[in-house]
Amino acid sequence: MKSKKLENNKPVNKKLNNLLLQNKTGKKKYYIGTYALVCFFMAVVLIAVYIAVITSLMTKAEANFVEFHWIPEQGISFRAYIDAFTKDYGGTNVMIGLKNTLIIYLPGIIVGLYVSAVAAFAFAKMKFPFKVVMFGILMGTMMIPQNMNIIARVLMFDQLDWIGTPWPIMIPRMLGTIGVIYFLRQYYMSIPKDLIDAARIDGLSYFGVFNRIMLPISVSPLLIQFIFQFIAGYNDYNDPLYFLTSNANLHTVQLTLAFLVDPYEQDWPLRLAACLASALPMFLLYLFTQNLMLKGLDVSASIKG
Repeated sequence: MKSKKLENNKPVNKKLNNLLLQNKTGKKKYYIGTYALVCFFMAVVLIAVYIAVITSLMTKAEANFVEFHWIPEQGISFRAYIDAFTKDYGGTNVMIGLKNTLIIYLPGIIVGLYVSAVAAFAFAKMKFPFKVVMFGILMGTMMIPQNMNIIARVLMFDQLDWIGTPWPIMIPRMLGTIGVIYFLRQYYMSIPKDLIDAARIDGLSYFGVFNRIMLPISVSPLLIQFIFQFIAGYNDYNDPLYFLTSNANLHTVQLTLAFLVDPYEQDWPLRLAACLASALPMFLLYLFTQNLMLKGLDVSASIKG
């Protein structure tokens, strides 16, 4: 009886084995295709980076040759990097641009994170009239593109005589960011209410609960949001273009890169050296904080889920 059952099951077993083999073959093809595609895009990126690096190390004359040289024939020159950091280009250079970027954006980001965290705590754990309506309006403003209100912002800050000063960039960031409020509100909602009730019974005000309890336990998400906000500020070009163009002493690094252009002579080594030097801080930031960034993506994904 057993042998008959085994004989009857042989066709079924063969079909299962064939299906398993087909699945394995299909997965191998899928993985091979994926790796090939990744390798192709990596090659494109690396070739572009190599061209930028090798051109920045060429002499100005060789960089302007019609034919591109994969290896500098006139020798390696660091003149472009030295000029990018030391030479005065209308009152600015890469070093001044980096310093201005830190001075202008860091205070607004740090204060804005604290303000956003306070607002997120209020929306998550406090009760007050029209809370749901106010939060809905706040979230609705996220759908408005930032460039739609640029004319109104320029007119308003011009009336305040703030054009050419860092205040149009610093002050709005100090008032908080809607995306950060949403992210931290979802995080605070996951914290048990009993913890806050116990602190309230001990006599702490809501402000005391936030500063003594909620703020210390939310250091990790705040650091994640700080990294994202700093990257956004570092790469910001529109706000400096609208508000700081008239004052070369306050040009940020992105505005500095835009103004390293001679209309009469192309200096490709200088431009690429400046671009590579300005990209280095972001590369180092990503290198040392990539785990935090991935953790932030995991947290945001779990919040949405």
